[in-house]
Amino acid sequence: MHHGIECRPRARKRKAEEIQRASPGRSTSLNIELDFRQTRSDGTRRGRRTAKRAPQVVDAHTTPASTAVTTAFENGGDIDLAAPLLFVSYQDFLVNSPSTNVDTAEAPVDRFHNSSYLSRSAILGNDFPDIDHSHVDKNIKQHRLSLTEMQVLELYGAFDLPDMPLRQSLFEAFQEKCWTWMPVVDILSHTQAGLSTKTSLLPLQAIMLVGALMRPDVCDKATCDTYYYRVKSLIHSGYERNPMNLLAAMCLVQYYTPTAPKDVSVDTPRFWWSSALGIAQQIGLHRQPTRRGHDYGLRRRVWWTMYVRDSIMSSCHGRPRLLRLADSTMDPPSIHDFPDPNSTRARIFVSYVGITEIMCDLCELLVNSNPLTAEARHGVEQRLLNYVREFPEELKLCTNAGLQHPYDFELVQLHIPLLTTMIILHRPQSVFSLKPSNAAGVTAAYLSFRIFQAIALREQTRFLGSAFSWYLLVAAIPHLSSLRIPALRNEANKALDTIESVLATLGTVRPSAATNLRNVKAIREALNGPETVPSRNLHPTDIATSATHEPSQSQLTYEALGIYGSQALQNFDAISNAIRHARDTTDEGIAADVTADLDGMTNVHTPCRQHDVHCQRDVTSFDEVFDVQGTFDSRFGSHFQESIWMRDWIDELQHFPA
Repeated sequence: MHHGIECRPRARKRKAEEIQRASPGRSTSLNIELDFRQTRSDGTRRGRRTAKRAPQVVDAHTTPASTAVTTAFENGGDIDLAAPLLFVSYQDFLVNSPSTNVDTAEAPVDRFHNSSYLSRSAILGNDFPDIDHSHVDKNIKQHRLSLTEMQVLELYGAFDLPDMPLRQSLFEAFQEKCWTWMPVVDILSHTQAGLSTKTSLLPLQAIMLVGALMRPDVCDKATCDTYYYRVKSLIHSGYERNPMNLLAAMCLVQYYTPTAPKDVSVDTPRFWWSSALGIAQQIGLHRQPTRRGHDYGLRRRVWWTMYVRDSIMSSCHGRPRLLRLADSTMDPPSIHDFPDPNSTRARIFVSYVGITEIMCDLCELLVNSNPLTAEARHGVEQRLLNYVREFPEELKLCTNAGLQHPYDFELVQLHIPLLTTMIILHRPQSVFSLKPSNAAGVTAAYLSFRIFQAIALREQTRFLGSAFSWYLLVAAIPHLSSLRIPALRNEANKALDTIESVLATLGTVRPSAATNLRNVKAIREALNGPETVPSRNLHPTDIATSATHEPSQSQLTYEALGIYGSQALQNFDAISNAIRHARDTTDEGIAADVTADLDGMTNVHTPCRQHDVHCQRDVTSFDEVFDVQGTFDSRFGSHFQESIWMRDWIDELQHFPA
């Protein structure tokens, strides 16, 4: 009995067992195989699976292949005339799984039953720690799917898998491009366990979905949608009875982003992450395992993967973080959580958790208290400085001697959050004004531009996750501000051309990238327009005290940029000088028009002709003249919501007509 569907015994199975008893020493098996002879255009199989066996027991070591084929013909058996498979190294993992067959008679163990985490310590202390799970159930109800639920799964093709060559390709795509960032399944256990490997259908279908998203030239959007609904139907049906397999699928499905963040949907990564958090807390995944069981490392990797995802989504969207470490006893991530602790991937993931946490904390501070207080800023700088000092040498893009390492797709993806954090920490308060203290952010944006350029030149843009849509927008901000600095304008335009090109390519697979491309183009068009807009950051009180109150460049700046070589530090010095020169020139022009009234009110006037009395502008009445929110939304739309604090530096764009 499997999920309430009766599986009738087959006579040929008993016959096979009789043959095996009668012929010891010969190779006889009854394997669950998939019939790939009839496939749809998208690579999925038609019809139901069939259990087959060879009609004649043949000793492969003593009988020539031609004799075996002749014998099969003489006995009226079916001969497989399909071309032999090549490059299928994970065939056992991808095929040998009874859970992938509707007709299997082996019912899975229900690990949902009597396995949740409960704590009564608030009312009982430690007197009865396991009181809820100590009662033995007399009648354990086996979970069963109704006939209707099974039919729904069949309608969605939940039991269908791509044919073997495509399946192998999708698995490789997942392993090569995604596993490092979501190590929620044990790859080595699948590839080294041999014929005994058993894989659940749900995570396997989720891997196929992620692999399809990484093969955009092989699997079109319709195919990816089909794979997604297979995973979704399996999750909602309750087919999977192992919570860890369910969590793995809920993490992997977050690679699928059918809509931009501006839309509310139950198919977004945020929705699936929230559902996964509920399951994780039910099974006590937030608690440090007390025993090193077989899934010790896997449980910890799944938990920290969820934490990373929460940090990234909170940063990108300006929404509250849902997972708080104060509620967890889980130890920090370690390379020993991985099957191979010496692998570069293990070190990348541990560093990835650390930098995304700092990035999210910084964004939360900006959302709740903008600008940063001196104390909050110092705290973030110190954490980032410690992170940079502990950054593994093998994960750097160049050696201490300044020699650059060869390009590595995974390594460059790790450096983007680090540079993004530097950009945000040193971002301009206004898109219309740069200060020397913003030079570190501009330099980090230049380095980000070079990384995205390298990714694009290697045609790997479409393999990036949806978070890179936001990283690209953040990288564009300093370049947009640099358009107003003559010495930086040419390089800024080159960088913006590349960023827009990458956003356009990424937008073919990530809707949020298409939205951010429109945002960057609109801002760039406004800044390159003929109108000149005074900046609030050039208020006379700032001008008078800029020399004494300009924050000095911290040790963080030199150490963080220093890991990218001496050229990065030279670029930083050059940018600082260019901004300082442009600012001194601008301050002299504006200071000439500063007047103070008797009440101490200060007005700034734009240069005007002597006979034109209507050209005067009063910065102190700035908000009275222009409708900030209304004009902003009319030009950019309400979809500009990647982060709340990002509106601050663009608020002066209300000067430009819709």
